[in-house]
Amino acid sequence: MVEASNIELTDYVPTGMTYVQADNPNWSLVGGKPTTTITSILAPGNLVSRTIILTVNNPLPAGNSLQNWAEISAATDGDGDAQEDIDSNPDAVNDDTYVTDNDIYGNGKANEDEDDHDQETVHVKRFDLALTKTLDPAQSPEVIPA
Repeated sequence: MVEASNIELTDYVPTGMTYVQADNPNWSLVGGKPTTTITSILAPGNLVSRTIILTVNNPLPAGNSLQNWAEISAATDGDGDAQEDIDSNPDAVNDDTYVTDNDIYGNGKANEDEDDHDQETVHVKRFDLALTKTLDPAQSPEVIPA
């Protein structure tokens, strides 16, 4: 049984979003891309998650959506030896084959999903600001010019 002990994650910040280092203390920029490393032992079948905070740029027209991609960019064992993934190619290049969202059992064949690479869609909702003005209930609606 092989256990990964250092797993590097890379996020590909899309145009229309901004990465702010102060919002992400467990991330750093590597080659201009936000990257974090999971250093705990991760046995086969276990799951771990990491949060990254991105800011949607202003203005971004309503009705747009943004695709934010991330992937496992490297994995090593306790000795620092790179681990070979049987169904994907960990790297820090956002060019993997994408077929099925959240597929974790890709088998590495041509034109099939690399399960170390996934996306999330951010939808920008319409902004609707309104104002309602009313008189104080104690105020008479009839006024006399001064």
